[in-house]
Amino acid sequence: MRAKIVVDKHLDGRALGEVLGRFPMSAATQKPTTKYRGTHIEDEDYTHILQLAWENECPLLTRDGAMIEKAREFRLQFPKIGEERCLRGVVILPLLKDDQVAVLRQLSAGDIEFIHNTSDVKSIDDVEDYNVGVDLRRARAPVTRLCDCEARSRKERV
Repeated sequence: MRAKIVVDKHLDGRALGEVLGRFPMSAATQKPTTKYRGTHIEDEDYTHILQLAWENECPLLTRDGAMIEKAREFRLQFPKIGEERCLRGVVILPLLKDDQVAVLRQLSAGDIEFIHNTSDVKSIDDVEDYNVGVDLRRARAPVTRLCDCEARSRKERV
C-alpha cells in the first residue's frame, strides 16, 4: 500500500500525489471520522483539514501560509486530556499548480535547499518522520518543528 498524503481543498491532489508517489486524500472529498474537540471550532482548518491529517497520520500539502502555525496550535490544545495530537508534517506550496508540481519534483529529487534544518530534512518522508513544517514558496525553504516530542522516524518505530 502506498503512503498517504492529505491535500488541501484547493489543490490538485491527483497531480501532486503522483509527483510524490503517495496516495492523495483530498480534503475536498474526505471528511474526518472523529469529532474535533479543540478550541477553534469555527475554523475549518482545525475542524477539517488538520483533523483529517491527524486521523490519517500523514503529511498535509497546502497553499495556506498560516497552516504551519495552526498545526503547532492544533497540538497544543490537547495536553490536559492526555491525547496525543502530533501531526506528521506540513508542506506549504506556491500558488500556481505548475509551480507546486515543480517544487515537489525538486523535493522528491532532494534538490531543495533548506534553512534552519536541524532535523536533516531532505524529502517528504523526512517531513513526515520528523514532523516538521516546510515552506516551499521560498527559494531557501525554512524548516519549522511542529512539536517538541521526539522525532518518530520509521527507523525508530520498527
